[in-house]
Amino acid sequence: MAGRADYFPRAVDQGIGRALWFIHGGQSPDVAAAVGRFATERHADLWSGVGLAATFAGGSDAEGLAVLRREAGACLPQVAQGVVFAAKARDFAGFVPPHTELATEILAGISVSAAAILADDVAADGFGQSAEPDYEVWRQRVEARVGADLRLANPPS
Repeated sequence: MAGRADYFPRAVDQGIGRALWFIHGGQSPDVAAAVGRFATERHADLWSGVGLAATFAGGSDAEGLAVLRREAGACLPQVAQGVVFAAKARDFAGFVPPHTELATEILAGISVSAAAILADDVAADGFGQSAEPDYEVWRQRVEARVGADLRLANPPS
């Protein structure tokens, strides 16, 4: 993020999260264990990257994605944020493979088209003046919206 050196480590962690998906071959238990080896304060950004990679690239079946969803625990809204970004990218490109549809449904509880609309809706009014980079404000808005929907769909027991 231009001019925001303090944000760089967070962007790196998002990239590491994406890499963990590939390094562990989309094996959800292994990915979750790898995320767990990082400091807790890094988990949210790591899980966001995992969600993006799992959705954009695929590599897991429905059972593996359900395991990933469970393993994410309190970071499920961050996973879902990554999912929404991947779904938006696929929708924008005009090519949505079946694995993206599957991951979007299982990990975020919505369709690819709903994810793309959500990503656009939260950015429609711009980002205004914020201490955070616009990209981070966009991430936070998506996470808040999809996270609220996930909590409504899966209330704590």
